[in-house]
Amino acid sequence: MTRMRPVLARLVFVALFCGTPAHAAVAGAAAGLEVGVAPFEAVAASGTDVPDVASLLADRLVALGAGKVVGPAQLGAEPLGDPSPEKLADWGGRSNVSSIVVGRTTRLGRRLSLDVRLRAVGGGATLGTFVEDVPRAEDLAPAVNRLAEQIVASWSTSSGGREAASAASADGAPKGGVAGGKGLDGFNSKAPISINSSELEAIDQPNGSRKFLFTGNVEVEQDNVRLTSTKLEAFYPPNASQPDRLVATGNVVITQAGKRAKCDRATFLNTEQRVLCQGNARLEQGDDRAEGKEIELLLDSQRMFIRGGAQIRITPKPEQTKPAAPSGAATPSAATTPSAAAQTP
Repeated sequence: MTRMRPVLARLVFVALFCGTPAHAAVAGAAAGLEVGVAPFEAVAASGTDVPDVASLLADRLVALGAGKVVGPAQLGAEPLGDPSPEKLADWGGRSNVSSIVVGRTTRLGRRLSLDVRLRAVGGGATLGTFVEDVPRAEDLAPAVNRLAEQIVASWSTSSGGREAASAASADGAPKGGVAGGKGLDGFNSKAPISINSSELEAIDQPNGSRKFLFTGNVEVEQDNVRLTSTKLEAFYPPNASQPDRLVATGNVVITQAGKRAKCDRATFLNTEQRVLCQGNARLEQGDDRAEGKEIELLLDSQRMFIRGGAQIRITPKPEQTKPAAPSGAATPSAATTPSAAAQTP
């Protein structure tokens, strides 16, 4: 296991997501985006460190729910701030993406200037130009955050972006996403996963998969399900744009449609649409309570399982007083009066 960008240890973990939050609209717009991020050209005095902004930007696009992101290490491109259309076509053809992010990082003393462009693979047209000024090290993360969201917005408003998004919607799920449909309380398993936190660490695994470690004020949203925790580990299979497993620990709270689950550790299995809440697990809905060592929620169905010392408390709803029948009106017999039967699974 190797950690990415060791030269940026003092920068990478400084609140990558502390800038503008990833709203659901941004995450949804990113679902059809298939993009490569080329290494940025570095302009600086000899012997001066220049941060790997391209890798940070690729990580942020992944977290925003882009349909496919090919990072600098996988794209196999050269660090060119203004590559030719032929270069773009070559990079895009080998990686099977429709657009490429290119850029130039210029260091002037402590200050950084980021000049970034979104280019179309076919023909090399510029779909968007973005410039960020970074006066201090702690300003880098918010700047990368803004760049990622501007790239998504620029792509989604371009003709190519609209066509790709429309095709993804017609297929029933974004390319690279998770197939599924409406489930528990209207949950849509096709919706992209948006993750925000104060700090992020991205780690490459030997088999080509990736692990993202989110810490501090972690928030995860997918459709009408929201999870908050102190720490979150997201596991991405090789070449995947969405995680197949999330593991949250520390003050875990999951909310959906008036229900709230709390536990010490929660594991979300994306392909199976299952959530396992373990350790002091508790589910609340109104005045009703369910507790156990483990509570399993099946998001795409109407089922729930409680294991280990299960305790359930259901508060009866007060009966409503029926208006008196008018004089002479027929009274239903006991045989025809409906009755409520308690059902225990």
